Amino acid sequence: MIPVKKASCAVGEETIILPDDVRPGDIIECHGVKQRVTYAYGTYALEKIQ
Repeated sequence: MIPVKKASCAVGEETIILPDDVRPGDIIECHGVKQRVTYAYGTYALEKIQ
């Protein structure tokens, strides 16, 4: 079984499911805001791009 990649949105208070092929540094749009995918300490997160 392949684990589902999830990340907390940096703008809204929700967790989103990331695409299977996502990599750190990729850009995701959530809540109309571009956010960069990060990976640290075994978990994914999104950080708002200024």
